[in-house]
Amino acid sequence: MTKVDTMVNTLAEQLDYLHSRWQDEKDYEDFADYRRAASEWVQTAGAEFVKLTQRPFKLHFKYSDDGEVFDGQLRITPTQVHFTAQEAIQ
Repeated sequence: MTKVDTMVNTLAEQLDYLHSRWQDEKDYEDFADYRRAASEWVQTAGAEFVKLTQRPFKLHFKYSDDGEVFDGQLRITPTQVHFTAQEAIQ
């Protein structure tokens, strides 16, 4: 498994947890707390946090691989985690 695969898998697990928790607690908790948690996880993974959105529940981040910078997105649905990436426009 590559470094990027490991990072994406880790972030996907963490984001899936946040999504499940948000579904249970959205009437009581501030989404800004979820953004802070996601930002910390992304930074710990060695990437740059861009944003976390509620609808759709999606994490946007930037990361580098072999000297190239990519825009990554992890989107959570009720049944799946979707990862997409494209080369960042400089």
